[in-house]
Amino acid sequence: MTDKNPLYLTRKEPQTYMAYTLPGIGDRRAPMTAAQAIVAINPKSVPNGFPVHLWNDQFSRYMEYWQWFTGETLSETRASTTEGKPVLKYPLGINPVRNFSRKHASLLLGEETTESALPLIRTVVKPLPSLDGADTADEKTKKLALLAQNCVNEVWADSGGRSAQLENAVLSQFLGGSVFQVAYDPIESADKRIPIRIKAWPVDFFLPIWQGDNYWNLLEAYLVYRIPAVVAVEQYGMKNAVNGTWATYVEHWTRTRYSVYINGQAIVQTHGEIQKLYENANNPFGFVPFVYIPHGSREGNFYGSSMVEDIRGLVREYNSRSADIGDAIRETVHRRRYMRGVGIDPKPKQLAPGTWAINLGVEAAMSKTPPEVYTEDPIELSDSVVQHADTLWTQLLREGNLSDVAFGAEDKAQRTALSIAFRMYPGIAHARSERISWTEGLNIIAKMILTIMSVKSDKIGIEIPRDFKKMLQVSQDWLPFIPVDHETEVNEIILRYTAGLMSLETALKRFGDIPDIVMEIAGIKEMLELQASLKLLVKGPGASGKPVKTEDTVPEEPVAKATQDKF
Repeated sequence: MTDKNPLYLTRKEPQTYMAYTLPGIGDRRAPMTAAQAIVAINPKSVPNGFPVHLWNDQFSRYMEYWQWFTGETLSETRASTTEGKPVLKYPLGINPVRNFSRKHASLLLGEETTESALPLIRTVVKPLPSLDGADTADEKTKKLALLAQNCVNEVWADSGGRSAQLENAVLSQFLGGSVFQVAYDPIESADKRIPIRIKAWPVDFFLPIWQGDNYWNLLEAYLVYRIPAVVAVEQYGMKNAVNGTWATYVEHWTRTRYSVYINGQAIVQTHGEIQKLYENANNPFGFVPFVYIPHGSREGNFYGSSMVEDIRGLVREYNSRSADIGDAIRETVHRRRYMRGVGIDPKPKQLAPGTWAINLGVEAAMSKTPPEVYTEDPIELSDSVVQHADTLWTQLLREGNLSDVAFGAEDKAQRTALSIAFRMYPGIAHARSERISWTEGLNIIAKMILTIMSVKSDKIGIEIPRDFKKMLQVSQDWLPFIPVDHETEVNEIILRYTAGLMSLETALKRFGDIPDIVMEIAGIKEMLELQASLKLLVKGPGASGKPVKTEDTVPEEPVAKATQDKF
């Protein structure tokens, strides 16, 4: 084996493979420190051929975006006090970037009525429709579609898909995009039915190289971040590659090969009786297992746009003017006081417990001016000046694609849920454009999962044909953008169902609070059959052969009858 394949080395000493979660993601400073490790580049820390110039172009942009999200940009100082303490240029530190990112992420993912282990965005797989519109799918293809759908959603659930989708939804708002990786992992996922994991990465760990005429088709990709030196030693056995506190971790993927480096040295891992060198190792799946999803729609560029570009000037101005108004209020409330005609130092005198008076003394013998204390006149601010900060906030909402409704703003008029939904149109319109890109990216992830399953079907034990793309159609099931009036929706569903314009399965799905539609339909059918049998007992034949009317007879409900007819 050693002679035929240079990727495998003979085993020299026992080494236990220890499964760790790769560090760096949970560290708030990690996105910055990872990039800094490469910008201050040491040729020995990265593999040969690493595109440093491309990394540097993205590095400066991501660093600025992170500083806006964390609020570090608003910590700028402009002077120092007499005691040497810094004076903040933006003392209020109002940071809409963080707030807007979270609200946009919530709009993107939608509102869920019930908690579930499934991901927030669920994959739907159906037989590929015929080009002429005919329903040609056989029972075998329908079963394959259901199997593929359940497999993809199970991989998401086992990978913590709910939290991964939420995290990337927030990060994409200010970083301009999000990254998911699909990994065949039979070691760490040995206890799973499908040993495939989906990993969410900050985009500043990721450097893609894409096909010139197809942004969704990656030719190469680098994943780069810092790890503690102890992890490099304990997890990867790379004691000789570490000479400091941190080490640089690099994955390099192409369609046919992949490599993993620590400080520029390819790692060696022990699997059973074999040591595997992770340098130009075989990639059997034929694709780069990363998907970059841009924020919103691409606008003539591979990378999505960050909200920071749209609102950073307004954020600075809003902080400055809000601070000015606060200063004006402070100077009005705490006005300076002056004295005149006072020849001695004023002395406080207690008149009663808790009551004090200031004794200014008596009029000086040679002065005609009695002792007096007076205050400076307050600052007069026009309404337009006072309302300027509100004007800036309104413009911030416009540029940030939000409305006051997103912040719980209320007015005296009583509004319906529909009118409130219309007021959320700026955010919904923006989220809809995001969903287009996310749908495309998640469809690719689903196909990657199914491709890995088809290649590794002998290992996984689930048969997915290699040509499934010619048989199956993949899409995404999104939650509603905002909650609607539940009573109105229920009435609409019942009306459409009783009129025969909606199937029972679709109606139950629209309710949104039924976890298992198949079991619910079976329960409804059983209930209706029981009701029908009870009615037959009550309406037994009389002497004349006609049904006998009794006071206990239960009248037929039109909805129940319509439901029974459909079975």
